[in-house]
Amino acid sequence: MVRGLPRARTETGFRYGQIGSASLISLAHGTNDAQKTMGVIFLALISYGAASSSDTMPLWVVVACAVAIALGTYSGGWRIIRT
Repeated sequence: MVRGLPRARTETGFRYGQIGSASLISLAHGTNDAQKTMGVIFLALISYGAASSSDTMPLWVVVACAVAIALGTYSGGWRIIRT
C-alpha cells in the first residue's frame, strides 16, 4: 500500500495511525475496567444500605470511576509511550 511513497510521509502516517489505534485500544480497555469498578462500588453501596438493587447507578460513581481510570491511564501511559 505504501510502496512508492516517500519514507518521511509513510513514517508520519504510521506514527499518527499508531497513536490513533493505541487511543482506541486504551479507550476500550478503560471502559471495561471502569464498568467493573462501578459494579464493585455499587455492590458496596447496596450491601451498606445506601442504595437498592432497583436504583440506577449514581452519577458520582460513574464520574469518579471515569476520572480514576483516565488519570491512571494518563500517568502510566506516558511511561509506556517513552519506551
